[in-house]
Amino acid sequence: MDMIAKALTISLIVVLVIILPSLFGDSVATHSPSVFAAIHYILQVIWRALQDIFQVGHHV
Repeated sequence: MDMIAKALTISLIVVLVIILPSLFGDSVATHSPSVFAAIHYILQVIWRALQDIFQVGHHV
């Protein structure tokens, strides 16, 4: 069950990384790098939090 959750989470993050920039379009990313940087930062925070959750769950 734990491996299924990890696979789904990783898949979700990959999809978000691919879809989010395309939703905003290349023009928004090039004209507003702060928007792209904010999205990138949020995804990094989510990724670190998920890694912490899985590490804590794995050690229990």
